[in-house]
Amino acid sequence: MPLIWVLLVALTFGSYMLSENSNNSEQSSIASENEAIAGNMQVYKSAVIRYVELTPSASGTISDSALVLPSWYSRFQGVSNYVAFGKVYVYYVGREELASFIAGKTESMTVGINRGGILMSPRSGNTGIALPVVIPESSVVIMQ
Repeated sequence: MPLIWVLLVALTFGSYMLSENSNNSEQSSIASENEAIAGNMQVYKSAVIRYVELTPSASGTISDSALVLPSWYSRFQGVSNYVAFGKVYVYYVGREELASFIAGKTESMTVGINRGGILMSPRSGNTGIALPVVIPESSVVIMQ
């Protein structure tokens, strides 16, 4: 009978360890994806900014074909841009936790989430910055 208890404890401990390992793996995967998306958005934002510097009258969505992007670059699905009155907005639909990740990396106050057309910073809350209506609700936004 004591052997059954030892076996039961070992199985419970093994199950717990597998669960923890799975949790750690999932968290690591999410962090890696956030890093990749954030980097993708930053490269894209730089290309859009260069375009607007050369074409100050630019407005609306700038097509990828008009941008000078590195040959190795492939824009992630969900990453888009919009230009209005000389301001560049690069946004990503989904993954709200990405805003905190980017804000932590860049220490920028112009990173946040679109909440009702206002940029909400993960650090300071309501920035009072109105966003263009074309940017979908709950999108992660990087402004320049």
